[in-house]
Amino acid sequence: MKSSTQTILEHSAIPRHIAVIMDGNGRWAKKRFLPRVMGHKRGLDALENMVKHCAELGVRYLTVFAFSTENWRRPEEEVSFLMGLFLQALQKQVRRLHDNNMRLKVIGSRERFNAEILKGIEVAEALTANNTGLTLSIAADYGRGCTRDYGRGIVALFDVGRCTRAGFVYPHRRRDAHQ
Repeated sequence: MKSSTQTILEHSAIPRHIAVIMDGNGRWAKKRFLPRVMGHKRGLDALENMVKHCAELGVRYLTVFAFSTENWRRPEEEVSFLMGLFLQALQKQVRRLHDNNMRLKVIGSRERFNAEILKGIEVAEALTANNTGLTLSIAADYGRGCTRDYGRGIVALFDVGRCTRAGFVYPHRRRDAHQ
């Protein structure tokens, strides 16, 4: 039996928008007796691969919930590594996004990011602003506290993710398949 993650959907079955909650990278690393930060690095590698494949398949929007407000409570060393990884990705990947006609948006609160990360976000968003391919939205410093700035959509997607993980939502079942 072929895995559902290895099956290419018919073009008409490809969603316009995919949202992903990046969760479990540290547990993945721990399970393999690696430092948690190695799990975060592998998560970034997986994200790069996902962006490439979403663009190739014609997905219009990919939203990645990468760093919640609760993540600031992690050990300082881990948060520092994650911020460095974010900055590195902004600096190294934005050219690839732009060259492939992709747009980057960072959503969530920006208040806690340092000046270097803020500048990286500003440069990346400006460079890719007029691109018309896949829109990659990175939710960073998101959570219930940021809904006043971004509406209830972030909380709603977060809740859908939680329900999916709990087994209450079945994304592989298409609503129109039964009509």
